[in-house]
Amino acid sequence: MKIVILGKGKSGTTVLMHMIAAAFPECRPVPGGFRAHVRERRAAAVASEGVVCKFTYNDKKGRSFDAVMRHISDEGYDKKIWVTRDPRDNAVSDALFRWRRRHGKSRRQFRACLPLVERKERDPSAIDFSEIYRYTGDRGGPETLEKMIENERIRYQRMTDFVRSLGPDWFIFKYEDLVDGKFAALSDYLGREIRRPSELPREDRVKARTKSYGDWRNWFTEEDVRIFAPLFTPYMELAGYDAGDWALAPEPVVEPATASLYMRRIAAEGRFDRLRGVKERMGRLYGTAAGFVGRSSP
Repeated sequence: MKIVILGKGKSGTTVLMHMIAAAFPECRPVPGGFRAHVRERRAAAVASEGVVCKFTYNDKKGRSFDAVMRHISDEGYDKKIWVTRDPRDNAVSDALFRWRRRHGKSRRQFRACLPLVERKERDPSAIDFSEIYRYTGDRGGPETLEKMIENERIRYQRMTDFVRSLGPDWFIFKYEDLVDGKFAALSDYLGREIRRPSELPREDRVKARTKSYGDWRNWFTEEDVRIFAPLFTPYMELAGYDAGDWALAPEPVVEPATASLYMRRIAAEGRFDRLRGVKERMGRLYGTAAGFVGRSSP
C-alpha cells in the first residue's frame, strides 16, 4: 500500500501520517521532501514495505502543486489525501511556528517580532495580527503589508485551484475533524480503522501548539478581518468552512504558553536540531555517530 498526504504547513499532515502508519504497520512513515522520500522509498522497497508519505505545499522549497502532482503520478499512490485547515487558524500557527531555526529567520527578526507578540498578550486589541504575520515572509522581513497580502492572495488562489481540480480518488480531510476525533469517513476511505496515536515522536510533540481550532478569534482584529476575508473566502467556501462567520472573541485572550513562550521554545528547539544535525554528520564522518550524539543528547 502506498499512501500520500498533502497539505499546507501546520495543517496536521504529520500527525495524520503517524495515525495512518499506525493503522498500516506494514507501511513506513515518510515525512519530508522529495529527497527524503526517495531515500526512504528505497529502504522500504528493500524491506518489502509500503509507505505513508506526507508533503507540505511550498513553492519556495520546490514543492509546487505541479511538482507534487508529477511525483504523485509517477509513484502511483493507492490512496491520496488532501488535509485542509481553516486559513485563519493556519495563519496564526504559521506565524508562530516560523521561528524554528530551519526556516531561516534571523535573530534580528525574532527580537523585533517577539515584543509585538508579547504586547498582543497584554492587550489583544492593541495590535493587528497582520503586523505579526508580516514576519512570516523572507529572511529580510518584515514584508510590507502590501507584499504580504499579495503573497497570501497568490498562495490561496493556487490552493483553491488545486483543490477544485482534485478527482474522486482524493479524500479531503479537515484538521478540525482531527481535533474532534472524527475519523469514520477517513477509515472507510482507507479500509482500516484510524485512531489517535498514543504518543507522537518527540519532535512532533515539540511542534504542537494549541491542538484546537478557533483561536484566530482571539488574534484577529476588525482590521484583520478587512484584510484577510477577501483572501481566504474563496478557499473557505470551497473547503466547506463558514465564510460568513468572522465574529471575533468579545473578550480576546492570547495565552503566553501558546504565543511568546511557544515562539521561544520553537526557536530554541530549532537551534538544538541544527547542532544535533552537525554532530550526527561529524559522527558519521568519523564512524562514531552513536556515541558522539548519545553523550550530548538530553
